[in-house]
Amino acid sequence: MEDKYTQLSIAQYSQKLARELSDTFFTGTETVNDIAARHYTFDEQSVLLPGLTSASGEVWVAETGGHVARYQLRLDAGPDYFGDNVSGSRTLDYELRIPELEPSGLKLVGGRLLPGPFGPAAFCMYEGPSGERFTIYYARTDSPQTAMRYREGDRFAALYWVERGLAYVVSGPPERERLLSIAQAAYDQIDKSTPQAK
Repeated sequence: MEDKYTQLSIAQYSQKLARELSDTFFTGTETVNDIAARHYTFDEQSVLLPGLTSASGEVWVAETGGHVARYQLRLDAGPDYFGDNVSGSRTLDYELRIPELEPSGLKLVGGRLLPGPFGPAAFCMYEGPSGERFTIYYARTDSPQTAMRYREGDRFAALYWVERGLAYVVSGPPERERLLSIAQAAYDQIDKSTPQAK
């Protein structure tokens, strides 16, 4: 049987799986990282990867926006999955933490889980009281640590930095002090609660 998930990143796979789960696997609603979410469970019949002997997992899908808020998978597999006559187990655990920026005057209007260079990446969009838009992107990286840097264009500006294996970009209108305040608020919530990249 052809594996329909072979070419997908973990982020794309978890989103595709969340869309395909039927209410048969629905277990209820829960709050995950302050996100109201629908909780589903699944097994190897839902995963459809070659070489699996068993699999079990859970996925929490945001009620607003439909993005994956948390994803857990444990699988046991043979050489068809791992290759080179290797059998074993694999555990994947992913959580999306969306910064709460209402105290900074920003309302979350959307977010996406995106494929990043080293696993899932988060992209969040916020709106200010005058309709101005701000975005936050963060993802794992192997780039060396950098100090916060500011770049400004005609209509937009960005602050970006790398710390402890995570890359951050905060963009919005070219108001340096406001961007700095938003970046600090986002950083305090994301970095302090995220396990270190390995």
